[in-house]
Amino acid sequence: MKPVTARVLMTLIVLAFVIGATVLVNSRFHGNFGVGIVLILVPFLALSFSLPYLLPVRCEHCGGRMRFHFLKAAGQFAANVRLRMRPMRPTP
Repeated sequence: MKPVTARVLMTLIVLAFVIGATVLVNSRFHGNFGVGIVLILVPFLALSFSLPYLLPVRCEHCGGRMRFHFLKAAGQFAANVRLRMRPMRPTP
């Protein structure tokens, strides 16, 4: 799948889970804080960190396998954005 599709799919999966868990906590457990942490926050964090590694993503240009990764520094993010903003060279 394309990177944009993967990001949208990750967002929809996490959002659907959080909405369902919130409804469950509010209806069954009367909004209990501890249960909310266990049933909403912990799975939200687990999905947020695991889905980028689990979804198969292909490069739009070469068809190679891509993986999302978490950046370690803000400067690295800025360099990554600048690299993406440069126009691509035409292929012969």
